[in-house]
Amino acid sequence: MAGAASDAPRIAHPGDPEAPGLTVADAGLAIDAAAAGLGVARVPMTLAAADLAAGRVTQLGDAEASARAYWLMAPTPQWRQAKVRAMVEFLLG
Repeated sequence: MAGAASDAPRIAHPGDPEAPGLTVADAGLAIDAAAAGLGVARVPMTLAAADLAAGRVTQLGDAEASARAYWLMAPTPQWRQAKVRAMVEFLLG
């Protein structure tokens, strides 16, 4: 992303299956970091689509299928709720 060279540092987020390099709190911040030129972010296409369309970042290579079927997104306070934690445990189990 962000026109970085293929050997640019990786920007990882908690959902990234390969998490070397700079680590940020979520995929949105990984996109922001890539747009700022800090490296390459591997994020779900759904989350990067608007930034790609706006030309804020660029795609390097082809999109890859993910073995992960779920991306849970919620405001921080909701992650503290027992029902949300239970759902996460169920999906990870």
